[in-house]
Amino acid sequence: MPGATPTAAPGATPSAAPTDPAPEGGLAADLSELLGLGDARADDDDVLAGVREVLPEHLRVLAPAPAENRVAVVVTRPTAVELELSDLEDLAPECAQLVLGTDRAFVARPEGREGLEDAYGCTPERVVPHGSTEELVGALLADEVGAAALFTASPEIEDNALVVLGDPLDVFVPQQVVPVAARDLPDEAVRVVDEVSAAVDTEDLVLMTRMTTAQDPYTPEETAQYWLREERD
Repeated sequence: MPGATPTAAPGATPSAAPTDPAPEGGLAADLSELLGLGDARADDDDVLAGVREVLPEHLRVLAPAPAENRVAVVVTRPTAVELELSDLEDLAPECAQLVLGTDRAFVARPEGREGLEDAYGCTPERVVPHGSTEELVGALLADEVGAAALFTASPEIEDNALVVLGDPLDVFVPQQVVPVAARDLPDEAVRVVDEVSAAVDTEDLVLMTRMTTAQDPYTPEETAQYWLREERD
């Protein structure tokens, strides 16, 4: 189950991965569109119930993994030290002079620019979208942007010792990896998938993202096989 699809939706992200019994291309890239929740707050149970309602009859949701992925605002360590930043409340007084780097979908997300403004009174001077995480992190390290909105499963955070600013008001809602399977999948197979899903934590998600997005990337199938071998050892 490599990687949670980055979405704006609260709670859970259906993931059709190499180990999933019934991959369904394009099933749900964005739960906010799928469920019509907009900026409504919902807990994981609400979201999973909503997914079950809209799935085709031949599919069903299995147990979600404990792994979480969420948007976070990150800064370089020198910036965090210089401005004494530990969370988004600390960042708010700096926002009038802040150039915020994002992906192209950030502004449209309910918890994106609007969420920062409403919750923290943080209105950046400019928001600069980038086409890839590599470009975004490069801009942050080159001081072309003062902060960046990244998904927390991005290995670039650890690789570049970036500081994740806390979100005490929970503007950025965590997402989960949720297996979607054929409804007629045998009970024994469901048990196995649920066991695998239960073992996938956030560190695993970072590892899988690293492997599938490296300069010489592993395929999703290779990544899943590697993780399963390591989990058994």
